[in-house]
Amino acid sequence: MESHKKWLRELSRNRNNKRNRQSGGNRTKAVAAAMAACMVWSMAACGVQDNGESGSGSDPAATSTPEAAVTAAPTAEPTAEPTPEPTQDPSQTVYGENVPVGKYAPAESCSDRAMVAVKSENGVFVSWRSYEADSDQITFTLSRNGQDIYTGSLTNYMDTEGKSGDTYSLKASEGISVNGESTVAWNAGYQEFTLKAPETQVMPDKTKASYTANDMSVGDLDGDGQLELIVKWYPDNAKDNAHNGYTGTTILDAYDIDIATGSAELMWRIDLGLNIRSGAHYTQFQVWDYDGDGKAELLCKTADGTTVYDGSLKETGHVGAVSMASLDISKRPKEQEYDYRATDSSGRIVKGPEYLTAFRGDTGEIIDTVDYIPARGEITDPEKGTYKISSWGDNYANRADRFLAATAYVDDGTACAIFARGYYGRTALSAWKLADGRLQMKWYFDAAGGSYYAGQGNHNLSVNDVDGDGYDEIIYGSLTMDHDGTPLYTTRLGHGDAMHVSDWNGDGRLEVLQVHEDPGAIEMHDAETGELLWHYKNSKDTGRGMAADIDPRYPGAEAWGAANSATFDCQGNIIYADARPSMNFSIFWDGDLLMELFDYNNSDAGVPQVQKWDWENLKSDVLLQADGTALSNGTKGNAGLVADIYGDWREEFIVRCSADANKIRIYSTDIPTEHVVTCLLEDRAYREGVAWQNTAYNQPANLSVLLSKDVKAE
Repeated sequence: MESHKKWLRELSRNRNNKRNRQSGGNRTKAVAAAMAACMVWSMAACGVQDNGESGSGSDPAATSTPEAAVTAAPTAEPTAEPTPEPTQDPSQTVYGENVPVGKYAPAESCSDRAMVAVKSENGVFVSWRSYEADSDQITFTLSRNGQDIYTGSLTNYMDTEGKSGDTYSLKASEGISVNGESTVAWNAGYQEFTLKAPETQVMPDKTKASYTANDMSVGDLDGDGQLELIVKWYPDNAKDNAHNGYTGTTILDAYDIDIATGSAELMWRIDLGLNIRSGAHYTQFQVWDYDGDGKAELLCKTADGTTVYDGSLKETGHVGAVSMASLDISKRPKEQEYDYRATDSSGRIVKGPEYLTAFRGDTGEIIDTVDYIPARGEITDPEKGTYKISSWGDNYANRADRFLAATAYVDDGTACAIFARGYYGRTALSAWKLADGRLQMKWYFDAAGGSYYAGQGNHNLSVNDVDGDGYDEIIYGSLTMDHDGTPLYTTRLGHGDAMHVSDWNGDGRLEVLQVHEDPGAIEMHDAETGELLWHYKNSKDTGRGMAADIDPRYPGAEAWGAANSATFDCQGNIIYADARPSMNFSIFWDGDLLMELFDYNNSDAGVPQVQKWDWENLKSDVLLQADGTALSNGTKGNAGLVADIYGDWREEFIVRCSADANKIRIYSTDIPTEHVVTCLLEDRAYREGVAWQNTAYNQPANLSVLLSKDVKAE
């Protein structure tokens, strides 16, 4: 048995100490400009959410030939004269006045070890959490139906005599669960839950929209120390910003779920209403304990018509002038007041008020609502509620309605919710505190289209303490924002669709693996300085990329992208010229410390798979195929959530059932391990990643340390 609790803490301390020594306190924001070429960022929208990619991203036929990768040479040098950071720039940061800092509070404080008992071919596999506060002397006693079957320091046990329905009890020798906790063995390798799908909606053009479960998140909504589930329901007529058409409303549910029995109780529902369009880029929701009261809140963009319901679907409140009880989504916009959908049947929403609302986690009730900042733009007609949106790059709400969201600790107090708008051109972010029942803006950054910092955003973001000062930065893509709302640096490599942040080379610093659209590229840069570590240019949009440690023969993680079929080591050297794994999500699943991959079976049904990279034969082996379920968001192939939410340190995934829109499943591993690792949620960057995972083009949460740093091939 090998314990990695103290080892993980030491890695984190070493990373911060090393960073402080190397940086010497010099946080120059122009390093990247001296290291990278001035790349022309894409002025063209990405268009369809699928981005023209085929299958799971593992089909070489969908990419350029490997020869391009073999003959290319990585470079950290500019290919043209770099553009220096301007001495004067039109971007600006505005600060709120007298905003309370508050007292530091984590996302949640756990009250148990989230034990799960998974039915497997070999019996029942039981696992539970280890916590950072546990000493090296801690032991656990596990019993089945009142009979002790294991005592030791591991956090998992394969009970070869166990069967479905058996009751398992766990006692820890210290700390959490010293008084015990219990669970019931599942009937299968997953637990299934029955939710309450919204009813079908009829559009003004008489088409219909039905619902499936889409993005999800977790949080301790009621303060009991256990995680509840938040589900975003997605209409089947949801649209990418580049496409016209009416959409059904976006709906957010909260469920109190019992992982042992599979029960799911609807706590509340929020219908965002007909003035919030449905699509990957419109609704990004954040769940965290923002006010430090021990209960998580939900924050998201809202509008007139956003309506809250209790668990019995009785209306309890609304945002703005009216609730959905006064609006009919089947009517044409000109037929009713407070319907701001365009009257030309495009379904776009370019007028009317926009809000940011904080909702209570336990009841869903509205805490506070403020104007959404960044706003659309200058109001041109107050009576009609119209705005000038051309500053974002077009006049039809494509670029103006590109939203991102995250959670970050930008001072010594409670967490801030980060809400942003724009990334192809004009780029704006704001940080919000929830204090004394009020949403208060901490800072607001706005880079107009002509700014040095504009046009550098992704379809996703990451939150990490890149400089080791204890505060979080927002990695927005090729732009990284300091915790105080000022730019830390930009690589000037432009927009991209995928990004992964961790200590990928094991040097104690954070690195960013990013792919780019125009010009296409895959590169790795230092997360603190923006220094380009290696860079491969491609002749096409590199729509996907992945970083994960999958091959123990090479130090650090490996990386690969969609534009060719090569795989790189963490230094940018090609290690496989004509082989690459899938590039959807990473996941911890089996018993070693390497990373596995989460993708699907390349069929139209999109059946989820957990895959293990066979580095000797250069192919993927399927560890689990979740038949009867499906992924979401087209070829993006997203689960509702991939995160360490139950059991030991390996991750769970949540997916929807393909035959019944009301049902979802949570899968957890049934593979024993000798490694004891603290619950991944205790790594702040990872926990923040779980919160932002639902944002736009979903990306996996990553640890701030490389778990497999010392793993060697046998």
